Amino acid sequence: MKGKIKRFNAIWDELGLPYTDPEGGYFVMVNMAKVKLPEDYPFPPHVANRPRDFKLSWFMIHEVGVAAIPPTEFYTDPNTWIAEDYMRFAVCKEDEVLETAKERLRGLKKYIEA
Repeated sequence: MKGKIKRFNAIWDELGLPYTDPEGGYFVMVNMAKVKLPEDYPFPPHVANRPRDFKLSWFMIHEVGVAAIPPTEFYTDPNTWIAEDYMRFAVCKEDEVLETAKERLRGLKKYIEA
């Protein structure tokens, strides 16, 4: 699993986004505060009223083609601010799937502010 995580996390180094290096398990948390969502993006009502990580998740699924877990779902409402800039990625996939995800995630480059 460590090899998969290392290969997958190379995309975050490339994009300049901070991430966790899990010592157990297979979830990687990525700080996506630098990813700027278009102000006029048409989020559906059930997403528009959720924390930023839900918007990031929706946006990445529809515009980049990669699904990630919005971690605020694991927090109580008063504490969602702690995780709303993060996305949770499962790395327990076939290598081909991870490589495809990395290629698609490069599509985030145009939304990242330095």
